[in-house]
Parts: sequence; C-alpha cells; structure tokens
Amino acid sequence: MRDEDEFPFDDAEKILDEFLSNFLSQGAGPRPSSSGNTADGAHADVVEYEETVQLVGDFPGISKDLIDVHCNERSVELKIDGFGRQEIKLPASVDPQSASATFQNGVLTIEFEKTDDSPSSIDLN
Repeated sequence: MRDEDEFPFDDAEKILDEFLSNFLSQGAGPRPSSSGNTADGAHADVVEYEETVQLVGDFPGISKDLIDVHCNERSVELKIDGFGRQEIKLPASVDPQSASATFQNGVLTIEFEKTDDSPSSIDLN
C-alpha cells in the first residue's frame, strides 16, 4: 500500500514506458528501437518495421558534405567532420547493399531491407 504522503504519479512515467514497450513489441506498428544524440544538436532514431529498418537523423546546420556514412549488417557509423563519429546499433540484421539514403533540410534518412538472421539448418549424414 502507498504512503499517503507520497506523490500519486511517481511511477506514471515508468508504467507508461512499460506499457508502450509491451504494446509496440506485440507488432502494433513500427518499433522504435534506439535513439540518441550523434553530435552537437544532432539526433538519430532507429525504427524497425516488419520488412525494413529505418534510421532518421536530424543534423541542423550541417552540410551533407561533412557527413560520411558506413554500415554493416548490424550497425551504422556516422562520421561528421568537426563533430566526431557515432556508431548506431541496428535492431535486426540488414542488407547493407539495399540501403537507400536521402539528406534534405538537415534530415538524413537511411532505409535498409531486413535479412533473415536465423541460423541455417545443417543436414546430418
């Protein structure tokens, strides 16, 4: 039982976060998987969809000529001249060759096709 002097909404944010996490993990729409700051004023979010993974980064005031992007099956590395580098883990295996990227008005969007990362079956003789 709660102490009557305790603020009644102390746990509201935690409860809401757990609810949204459970709701989104049950396949009800895209699943935000991670986010974070990548440079001064820059922010990136990664969203996993059923067939794709999308990274959207906000880079206000940064020219696309200053951004260098590399990726592999499980992460994206952003190097921004004058700001440093940031590795962003992806929530699922992706095909790096399927990447399509745009940079408009300071917003970088990269979309990848997901790959099947389940283990291969080996026939025994």
